[in-house]
Amino acid sequence: MPCTVAALSEEERIVEIRLESDQEKSILGNIYTGQVENIASNIQAAFVQIEPGKRCYYSLAEAQRAVFSAGRKGNGPLRPGDELLVQVSRDAMKGKLPALTSNLNFTGRYLVLTTGDKKFGLSSKLALEDRHRLSGWLKEEAERPDKEFGIIVRTNAADASKEEILASLKAQQATAKPVEGFEAMLALSDYDYLESLEAFQKGWIQVQDISSALVGELAAPKKDSYVMDVCAAPGGKSLHIADKLQGTGCVEARDLTYQKVALIEENASRMGTVNVKAVQWDATEFDPASENKADLVIADLPCSGLGIIGKKTRY
Repeated sequence: MPCTVAALSEEERIVEIRLESDQEKSILGNIYTGQVENIASNIQAAFVQIEPGKRCYYSLAEAQRAVFSAGRKGNGPLRPGDELLVQVSRDAMKGKLPALTSNLNFTGRYLVLTTGDKKFGLSSKLALEDRHRLSGWLKEEAERPDKEFGIIVRTNAADASKEEILASLKAQQATAKPVEGFEAMLALSDYDYLESLEAFQKGWIQVQDISSALVGELAAPKKDSYVMDVCAAPGGKSLHIADKLQGTGCVEARDLTYQKVALIEENASRMGTVNVKAVQWDATEFDPASENKADLVIADLPCSGLGIIGKKTRY
């Protein structure tokens, strides 16, 4: 089948190859005005047409943050004929329709604006001085009364002692308090922005919610274990378990898209973790090569976000 091949090189070394069929172009990330064709209540989904003859799957759970484009007012249930803005979150694959989301992402040079999670994010590829400058510009947004100021970070025991980490944070006037019941967890506050902290730059700490850290504690992996995390991005649980393995064994951190896998690799690289292998794979597809291979399987499906429900004031 004819296809287009693109290669990315760094320092005269090929680090990424992408193949795209010339017959069927990817629509991943595209934004459309879609029209609801019908509602399938038995599977809690709607089928939305984004262009003539192009039907897509839309979870009804997305409807609570839908952005309607015409002919609709109020927050009643979704109806056939409704028109709404949607973004393709998954291409069609192996008989499955493309999937849509109402959490629209607009990615710029410096900022990513999301309509679903009312927040701003700074690209990790920005220079430190640019991060500091842009963080200052967004200070007013970050200090809104309805914002959650504290953030939970996990210490990286492989690279630094807890005493070193605490001393580094104190030197930069950040407040770190122990989290009851979690020896390696700290509640961090009173800092300018996370990426400015030496402890973060050196990979000594990793952002992780307490409920996520609880997974690693309860799993209690043994040294030399082969662990598979099938829905891993951004990698918090995988990195935590890799740390508990003390450099032995292997954690295969899988996720659906290249972008999510790249995020896992970025965090593993920053923390200097050598026993994590990031792999792009659809967890709904059987992988015969992995049958009976893992000592432990982590499956946060379908990435419910329940770990941060306490921070969602609308609940």
